[in-house]
Amino acid sequence: MTSARDPLLTLEHITVRLDGTTDTALVDGVSLELERGSCLGLVGESGSGKSLLLRSIVGLIPRPLRLSGQLHWSRARDGLQQPLSPRAARGRDISMIFQEPMRSLNPMRRISWTLAEPLRMHAGLRGAALRERIISLLEDVGISDPHRIARSYPHELSGGLQQRVMIAAALSTDPALLLCDEPTTALDVTTQATILDLLRSLQSTRGLSLVFVSHDLAVVSEVADTVAVMYSGRIVEVGPTAAVIQDPQHSYTKMLVDSVPARLKPSHTDAHERTRA
Repeated sequence: MTSARDPLLTLEHITVRLDGTTDTALVDGVSLELERGSCLGLVGESGSGKSLLLRSIVGLIPRPLRLSGQLHWSRARDGLQQPLSPRAARGRDISMIFQEPMRSLNPMRRISWTLAEPLRMHAGLRGAALRERIISLLEDVGISDPHRIARSYPHELSGGLQQRVMIAAALSTDPALLLCDEPTTALDVTTQATILDLLRSLQSTRGLSLVFVSHDLAVVSEVADTVAVMYSGRIVEVGPTAAVIQDPQHSYTKMLVDSVPARLKPSHTDAHERTRA
């Protein structure tokens, strides 16, 4: 676990609204911190602003929406933060995994092409070194036949393998932060559990920090050290995951907790393990 007060990313008053208007914000003054090496779960119903908040970190807010607020970043371990340039950091320091891998993978290109593109751009790899790195990345995400997968097209792979490929692509530039936008929603329950196990393992072995977005509190509780509950564009509650689930304070959080089967809720032992510094 990370020590207290070691933020990798700080969001201050992040707001997203329709450009040129003063209408109700889609993301309304969100302030959050992500501790280095930890996982922040962002949970809420569809339309609550979760994905917009996630996309604001990497400068992917679509027009005609406008982003305001400040983002501060500290990849170095000196604790000194600096303003984050989302576009400059995108792909190099920060990578993103999307909900439906089939929509992100180019159906006309083999998997090797998908992985080669960021490696050429950010690492300058070519030839044999590039091919070796592609195979290594596929092995890192638990693919047992990486040479065959590298030659395959997306439609030849199962949903679980497609998502593993997307995780491999996201890891290709050795990012410090991995943004996960509902990465397991389109998967069956068994594959979903496998992908969650993989993300936990990668976080541990690579020292990754994660922001994990989901509408499903039970899924978030499997990976997140801290959970932030989002409702109508605002963060209504934030705290250690087990503490929020066992003693929710906001009425919306209570509704989410009530929808989680008791067998999926963290135990008091889990609470101790997650909050231990």
